[in-house]
Amino acid sequence: MLSLPVHHIGIAVTESECDAIEQRLKRPFKLDSNQGTRVLFEANEQLNCYLEYVVTEGRAKNIQPGYYHTCYSVKRNDLGELASKLASNSIAVPVTKLELSGSSECGFVQFFYSSIFGLFELNIDDIV
Repeated sequence: MLSLPVHHIGIAVTESECDAIEQRLKRPFKLDSNQGTRVLFEANEQLNCYLEYVVTEGRAKNIQPGYYHTCYSVKRNDLGELASKLASNSIAVPVTKLELSGSSECGFVQFFYSSIFGLFELNIDDIV
């Protein structure tokens, strides 16, 4: 069984919440042009991962504020096997292509949807 560490937890936020988050973290949201939305990452030591604040616009425009998705770190050598297992067992289907993230905290990413787990993301950060 492949164990995947959590890279980040995506949290959808409204436009009106952005200012308070920016003031607390003392830095601005940045546009992720792939998703067409602004994002801001915060390292969370208790969870040992990032929190990714995603503004409800672009790809995320129909997402309700709150929990959005979990992103798992995957080594590039494990991605093909994992994607095959997800598809062959009808666990999840890809909803985006593998693409370079618009955020420096991530590498190449791909979103999947599962009727069991909901939306999740894989972050392949060892592709050069």
